Amino acid sequence: MTSIAVHARSVRARLGNVEILHGVSLALPAGRWTSIVGPNGAGKSTLLKVLAGLLPHQGSVELLGQPLDSIRPKKRAQRLAWLGQSESTADDLTVWDVAMLGRLPHQAWLAAPSEADRAAVEQALRATQAWDWRGRKLGQLSGGERQRVLLARALEDVFERRIAIHALGEQWVALPRIRKEEHIN
Repeated sequence: MTSIAVHARSVRARLGNVEILHGVSLALPAGRWTSIVGPNGAGKSTLLKVLAGLLPHQGSVELLGQPLDSIRPKKRAQRLAWLGQSESTADDLTVWDVAMLGRLPHQAWLAAPSEADRAAVEQALRATQAWDWRGRKLGQLSGGERQRVLLARALEDVFERRIAIHALGEQWVALPRIRKEEHIN
C-alpha cells in the first residue's frame, strides 16, 4: 500500500481579493514524482505554496498524516523543501554556501556543518552539475547556473532520504540529465 506524503482537502486560497484555489483536494503519494500541470495563471504555484505552508488557506493540509499547521517550522523544514520560481539569494554568497543553507534545519543552533552535511551538499551540487562552481559567487553565475545551485539547495536532503516532499516550480525541467528516479525512495 502506498503511503500518502501530502493530503489536501477542500483547500481554498486567495491572492489579494481573488480566490485562486477553489476547494482543491488531492493526495500525493510518498516515494513518487508528481507533476502539477496547467496553463499559466491556473494556480499551480499557489497550490505548491499552500502545500508547503507558505500561504494562508482554508481547508486542511496534512504532511505525512499530521496537520501541516501543527508541525513546528524547523521540523517542517526538515521534511519539506521549497524552491519557488523567483527565489532570491545574496549575490555575494558562494555556490557552496548557498547549497549549505539547505542543511540549516538539520543542524543545531550555531553548529558547524557536519561531515554528513558536507557530503549531502557535495552530492547535490554534483547531481545538478554545479560542483565546479562551488567557490564562485552566486552573482557571477548565469540565470540557468543560479537555478542549478538553488535546486541543489533544495535537493541535498534527498540523498539522506530525510525529506518527504519537494515543492519545486519549473526549475526541475532545467536538469534534463538527472535521472529523477535515482533521487526518490
